[in-house]
Amino acid sequence: MLKEDVCAVEWLNLMYAFLRENGLDSEFSSRRIVLDQIGHLDELSNLHRDKDIDDELKRISDDVLSLQVRDYLRDVRLTSLDKEVGRGDYGNKNVADRIIAELKSHVEDDNLSDKFANASVRLLAWIVRAEQWDWLNDFPAFSLGLDGSRSALWLKSRTSARESDIPLAPVKAWVENLQQYKDIFPPTHVLADKFYDAIPDDAAWQKLAEKGCVRVDVIIVREEYCMDFLPDEPLPDVDGVEHETGDMVGRTDIVFLQRDRIGIMERVRSSQPRARLFWKFLTEWLIARDSEGLTAKEARCDCGNSHNYYPAAWLVPIVRNRWVPVGDSKRDRVSAKSLATLFHGSNEELTIPETDVVSNFLKAIRVSRLELTMQSMVGTGDPEEVESRVTKILAATGGKPQNLDMAVQILEQLEDAPELSQILEQMKGDPALTDYLADRQQQMQTVHRNQRLGTLVEDLVKENLEQEGFDVRRTHVGADLVVRRAAVERDEQEEIMTLALAKQDQRWEVEVKATRDNDVRMTPAQAKNAIKLESGFLLCVVPIKGEDAPDVDYVRDRMRFVEGMGERVRPLSENLDDFQEQREDITAGDVQGVKLEVMDGNPRFSVDRSVWEDDGFGLGELAARLDPGGKCKGEGK
Repeated sequence: MLKEDVCAVEWLNLMYAFLRENGLDSEFSSRRIVLDQIGHLDELSNLHRDKDIDDELKRISDDVLSLQVRDYLRDVRLTSLDKEVGRGDYGNKNVADRIIAELKSHVEDDNLSDKFANASVRLLAWIVRAEQWDWLNDFPAFSLGLDGSRSALWLKSRTSARESDIPLAPVKAWVENLQQYKDIFPPTHVLADKFYDAIPDDAAWQKLAEKGCVRVDVIIVREEYCMDFLPDEPLPDVDGVEHETGDMVGRTDIVFLQRDRIGIMERVRSSQPRARLFWKFLTEWLIARDSEGLTAKEARCDCGNSHNYYPAAWLVPIVRNRWVPVGDSKRDRVSAKSLATLFHGSNEELTIPETDVVSNFLKAIRVSRLELTMQSMVGTGDPEEVESRVTKILAATGGKPQNLDMAVQILEQLEDAPELSQILEQMKGDPALTDYLADRQQQMQTVHRNQRLGTLVEDLVKENLEQEGFDVRRTHVGADLVVRRAAVERDEQEEIMTLALAKQDQRWEVEVKATRDNDVRMTPAQAKNAIKLESGFLLCVVPIKGEDAPDVDYVRDRMRFVEGMGERVRPLSENLDDFQEQREDITAGDVQGVKLEVMDGNPRFSVDRSVWEDDGFGLGELAARLDPGGKCKGEGK
């Protein structure tokens, strides 16, 4: 009924003023005569007073989430009602809270909707621009998975966030050249790139990081009590006292390094490409950023002594965990061999920068640079191939590692000369090369000397047994000799004498060990054979004193046989069933004088001197125990 040239809002303002002037204020609340921001008329008591709410918040609320906040706000042009409270004041914080509440109601959805993503991104951008940092506690954001699915991520303030829950900022907001290593970090804990597209301001992300909402760096710095002392391990056991620093010390770590299921270690151990990327992250980015963490420091321990530790706490899982995938679902600890195997056959090069910080890092993780160079040059990680090439290089030096120049000339005549020359070219500039080759030469000499002694003693044991009337034959891995009484039969067709095992005869397999130490070692294969054969397995130990080569009489007088080795090693051998997956869990327990040890990643059973001295018997008693008519002592154990 208004005239065409009359503005409706102006007319309403005049009407409201008229009602107030004539004592009819109650009409505002009892009649639907107040205009809302959608264009509908409602009672004043149903409408909020708009306290300068930003239009962007209204658009997010209504246009994106269909919350229709404008339905509850009276038109801001109704100036004659400015002093009327109505349903109450409504501001930016009220609208933001309503949007956040709506987003929270959807965080359990299997895949967060486009509406959720759009509203979350736009609201976070508005909050950052308005610098309303307190509104971000329990803010529902999201990450983007490799399959495009969205997962909820919660932003919290520094006062309420746990360190392990703070997500990483979008990749484009990360520090320096960290972005190229994004694939090693769990994508479910990285804000989606859409957030950076909406807030393309590194200073803003730095501010968010300062508030504790996100991380733009992956290095964590904290104070803690240290319980790992890598430079000095293994540490001696102290009854009732744990090794731990008496005071808190400064440590550095990497975010999400060991988090269950989604952590970096879990991600790289299941993917060779990610594991190779992780190695580059360590050697090309991390150690440069945390070089001081690679220098050992000394601290007083609760045990009463002082020990050395690395401020870089991230070194501990690098050394102790089996994170290097080496094929066929197998993982190994970091070593020259495992790294060479990891990079073999890929298009990526195993980089070993020749810098002091890299040298410190390799020392900390107990990997020899020269061994790593050698392994990487061979490529396969095959220890026999590495050993072969080292042997050729040593032979070319004439047994004198310092004669490298002469070695180059000699190596040129060999079939694999290009590879060997390339190895030397890469290695000869290293000042530790001579010492390395000298150590390897000494190791080879020791191995060869022990092999010669073992073969000699085995031959002498065989000779002594044959003199006692036993039939002795070489056998498979797991035992050195098969020993039995000689049962003689005549083969009528061949007219020759053959040896056969009578049905009543007792048959034993014998593992021969010569030692100058207080123990001997059995391999897992030998241990399993002892368990399988039960009373049919014997351990023969020949203690050797001095450097002179033993003769047949020397061995006869000192050789000792031990029964029941299967029962001794059985409890410890059970730990080896899942050795490839559970190497960290194997303990060096002692069962009846037998101890399980892991040396250079290989398990061995150490048999103490007391076993053969206290429970062993000599050659003379062996004949009585192999009496075919009787029962072998220990049978049925």
